[in-house]
Amino acid sequence: MDANQRIILFNQGAEKIFGYSAAEVMNQPLGKLLPQQFEEIHRQHVEKFGKSCGKARKMGERREIYGRRADGSEFPGEASISKLEVGGETIFTTILRDISDRKAAQAALERLSHQNELILNSVGEGLCGLDLQANITFVNPAAAKLLGYKIEELIGQSIDTILQQDKSNAEESIGLKSSPIDESLRDGIVHQVRKAIFWRRDGSNFPVEYVATPILRSPTEVAFSGRKSPTKTEIIGAVIAFRDITERQIVERMKDEFISVVSHELRTPLTSIHGSLGMLASGLLSTQPEKSQRLLEIAVDSTERLVRLINDILDVERIESGKVTMAKVSCNAGDLIEQAADTMQAIADKAGVTLSVSTVSAQLWADPDRIIQTLTNLLSNAIKFSSRGDTVWLSAQITAAEDRSSRGEWNSTFSPAQEHTRSGANMKQILFKVKDQGRGIPADKLETIFERFQQVDVSDSRNSEGTGLGLAICRSIVQQHGGKIWVESTLGKGSTFYFTLPLKQSVTNYP
Repeated sequence: MDANQRIILFNQGAEKIFGYSAAEVMNQPLGKLLPQQFEEIHRQHVEKFGKSCGKARKMGERREIYGRRADGSEFPGEASISKLEVGGETIFTTILRDISDRKAAQAALERLSHQNELILNSVGEGLCGLDLQANITFVNPAAAKLLGYKIEELIGQSIDTILQQDKSNAEESIGLKSSPIDESLRDGIVHQVRKAIFWRRDGSNFPVEYVATPILRSPTEVAFSGRKSPTKTEIIGAVIAFRDITERQIVERMKDEFISVVSHELRTPLTSIHGSLGMLASGLLSTQPEKSQRLLEIAVDSTERLVRLINDILDVERIESGKVTMAKVSCNAGDLIEQAADTMQAIADKAGVTLSVSTVSAQLWADPDRIIQTLTNLLSNAIKFSSRGDTVWLSAQITAAEDRSSRGEWNSTFSPAQEHTRSGANMKQILFKVKDQGRGIPADKLETIFERFQQVDVSDSRNSEGTGLGLAICRSIVQQHGGKIWVESTLGKGSTFYFTLPLKQSVTNYP
């Protein structure tokens, strides 16, 4: 361009970029090659440059510019500009590069990067990217949430932040130098760990399983990046994928307890049955009818014990899964109490325990068979753990529905907010009590005894022929009726089990 910004030279590269021949643009103003909205800006820029002391401005020093082709289409570009004096006249030379392809590739790369980021962020497992120094370079939201950090707080930190071994004596808590993560960074091999401990920001820890996968770069990739190519694959970092296994450990522990209890409950009566029937089948006792009769009684008792176990397992499972529909009808609480007491009287007499009953007349909307089952289960436990000469009390009273949320006694299917709504000033309920003079229950067992296969003592199932399912069944039945169940106890003095049911007039909206 001359000093008036008219084109005086247009090479073949320019012809290819703009779609004009040199003859078409010669002596034309520079604006012919620019989008209209940029013409004045470029004119002012060239004028300013002409008055400056500088001789040239390199490509890329200016912000991105745009050109206009002969067909009217626009494209992004980069340009350098220089000036020189020829015969006292200033000549400007502009070298232009069309960066459309580069921009398209960059946009595609950004889309791909965004897609990858969305994928990584949506993964439920925690992900951490590490460099060779084991510093964190990437963290997805799941990892940050599990560890209790903000993402920016972890970036740049050493992985030792979550591996630090000096906060606890936990055997699984180890530092980087003795961890499989460090091995992956050194040997380039994937290492999987089934059980380890990671530390949260607040100093607490949790069990995890994780996989440390090295990030590898091939010699071809290194050469393409412009660096000196090595002769073998290069380790440039690692990715740690981890998950919290707290719930899995709880399930595994429950499974182990289930297998332990059920195997004992099955093996013991089966052994008795097998032994008794084997002796009878051998004919050795054919001349001893009394011993034969005793062996038959043992076999029958053991068979009944197995039937009870199977029925209890099926009962609690069906009730909790909602497969058993409560056949609710209008019934009198006093009648249910008397029937339960009559059912258990013979067992109390045999154990030498006095059964004291106090009834109350109140109409319930309930499944009578299931409420009697609940009462007899509670009475059976009370009698079982009472000594000869003790008394077991069964009573009931009508009360105003009490909000027990402040006392943490929530064993119903309703939330505290729902209970508050249901427990208005006019809400009435019946409170059942079963009290004994037994050994009592430790404070740390007051909640867990309502879980499946839970006993106050592991010897209970052996000594008292319990399955550990009775209280779980009681809780499920009470919950299905919209009530609550809990226990209060003093060691050495006895326990009192309570459960509530809404009166019939209080359950209009809860059929």
